[in-house]
Amino acid sequence: MTPEAHVTVLRRLKEELDRLPDRGDEPSATSASYLADFARRAIENAHTMPLDKLGRWTGFIQGVMAARGWLDVQTERNHTRPLFTGNQQ
Repeated sequence: MTPEAHVTVLRRLKEELDRLPDRGDEPSATSASYLADFARRAIENAHTMPLDKLGRWTGFIQGVMAARGWLDVQTERNHTRPLFTGNQQ
């Protein structure tokens, strides 16, 4: 596997996060702006960081977004599964 699938997912998530305001009362590592910056750093470093680390960063962002109600798990699974299995339609 190569980092491209993660980069594709992270770009889409970052676009969604860039549209969300910070509430100001959330832990800093779960704010939309923090996650967007986290995604940006992952995208910029995707080709130099270990693939398992890139996967953890992607999963962290997805997990926080799901927990905050910004992402539907089933929809995300349907979107990303083809990217990671190579069965793109």
